[in-house]
Amino acid sequence: MKKDDRLTCEETFRRLDDYLDRELNHHEMALVRKHLKACDVCESEYVFEDTIFNAVRKKLRQVPLPDGLRDRVFARLEEMQRTDS
Repeated sequence: MKKDDRLTCEETFRRLDDYLDRELNHHEMALVRKHLKACDVCESEYVFEDTIFNAVRKKLRQVPLPDGLRDRVFARLEEMQRTDS
């Protein structure tokens, strides 16, 4: 098996946040997933971080947005998209 086909625990740990945020490319996502299936220690860390991540997300969804914030954010994103084109 090639080195590129597996990650060490350290490499996996460094990628966990991006894995949780789904910010890795397809190949890296697969490598992390493969390592988590094979390594109980890293899988335990993943479960812990995922639990925290989901708890924070749930709490944030309960916080009401200030009036007009959503519209201002979307307007700014549209403006940025126009300038990047």
